[in-house]
Amino acid sequence: MKFAIRSLFICCGFLITGCTQNTQYFTDSLNLALFGPESLSISQNKINELPYASIYVRQGDNPQALMILAWAEKESSQFQPNPLALKYLSANHEMIVTSAGRITKTVNLLDANLSNIRSQQPDPLAIGLHDSSTPHYWEYEISWQPGYHTQYHAQSRFVVQGEEQKLLPQGARNLL
Repeated sequence: MKFAIRSLFICCGFLITGCTQNTQYFTDSLNLALFGPESLSISQNKINELPYASIYVRQGDNPQALMILAWAEKESSQFQPNPLALKYLSANHEMIVTSAGRITKTVNLLDANLSNIRSQQPDPLAIGLHDSSTPHYWEYEISWQPGYHTQYHAQSRFVVQGEEQKLLPQGARNLL
């Protein structure tokens, strides 16, 4: 009886998977369902060969992804002389927009998307935190989707702690 049930189970598995390509799709789907997606790992040589600026990003516990700089567009800002919105695009058409290193908008992320950041004060990241006259406190309003979350009050505090060594794709660097 056990042999018959085991044989039936194996036969059903073969019927479900069909040919080799379908077997690979089935195996990949099963691995994705059981273990989640893997982090992207690209060699340093491949990164150096890219003709475009790029960033590695990770959202929460999700795997990291490589995003390519697709656009650099001028923004209108009363606080920055020549602000640029850097728009990074992933292979899955997700987009992250940054200005002076701050994420200001996201598009097509799974959980939620940042739609706007607005402030009446200059962004300390745009001024430069290394400058002693830069404010170390910033108030702003933030909006995100889904759910029509608009103009929530937020604040940031900045503390300069000195240089730290960070491991970057090009090697270790001392950063402020």
